[in-house]
Amino acid sequence: MGTRFFSTKDRPFHLGPYPLERLKRARTAEVSGLPAFAPLDFRKLDTPHSLVNAMGEYQAMLDVLREGLVNPAPSAAPTDPVERARHMKAFGYFQDASMMGVAALPDGARLGEATRNPDIDRLADDIRTKQTKTLASGIDEIMAGLKESIARPPSAIDAHTHCLVVLVEHHRPPEENEPGTEWILDAQDHRAALRAAEAAVILSNYLHLLGFEAKAHTASASDVDLRHLAIASGLATVEHGRLFGTPAKARIPSRNGVSWARLSCCKTQTPLCTRIAPQRQSGTRKT
Repeated sequence: MGTRFFSTKDRPFHLGPYPLERLKRARTAEVSGLPAFAPLDFRKLDTPHSLVNAMGEYQAMLDVLREGLVNPAPSAAPTDPVERARHMKAFGYFQDASMMGVAALPDGARLGEATRNPDIDRLADDIRTKQTKTLASGIDEIMAGLKESIARPPSAIDAHTHCLVVLVEHHRPPEENEPGTEWILDAQDHRAALRAAEAAVILSNYLHLLGFEAKAHTASASDVDLRHLAIASGLATVEHGRLFGTPAKARIPSRNGVSWARLSCCKTQTPLCTRIAPQRQSGTRKT
């Protein structure tokens, strides 16, 4: 988030660091003008020294774990949709999300064809053919979970009605003369996408443990258009074909624009209290 000018000491944790609750709300979410959705590629073959290439394996692991087994014995959880939404948003902020949003799942947000991380196939081959060398505690359980997840066919999302949207903002870009710049240059999208995927996968697994169906969606593997859900949840607006973050008039990633943040989401069948999308501002935005 950068420098914090206002204290959040006495602020309810589920509200997060940004005053999103002050935004004016519209009755419907305006999504016309969005460019076609495209997944984020974690392979930078033209720059093999880029840290992005190292991130790819971890992103693939998270994409494998997007869904899982649901606890057949439901656990104790808030029954009030308002309290349930606050609970899940607070958990997202605990994982260092910059913003958390909740929305009913719009039919228009579903992709005609789900995107799939191509690195999953390479990861699956490595798991089948390579021996784990680390002696770290719990590694056998982790590897068994990955193998099970890879073998499991993708699940449908027809029964899912609500989504938790995770937004992770970019930090200061490196200067050209700073040490290590060549390793992390142009990695802002991928860093934020990886952190957002971590939060979404953990939220999804948490809901599984509580006894609810859930599925995480990331910048590299998704059944839905994450930008559409960001608008529906009140974290963004679309204007002149570009996506804008609501609190600071900053652009959210677009293939035709400047990147500011990355998104992921966790979709679930459990009802949550939602807020209507932010009202579109009149006039021209300054970027």
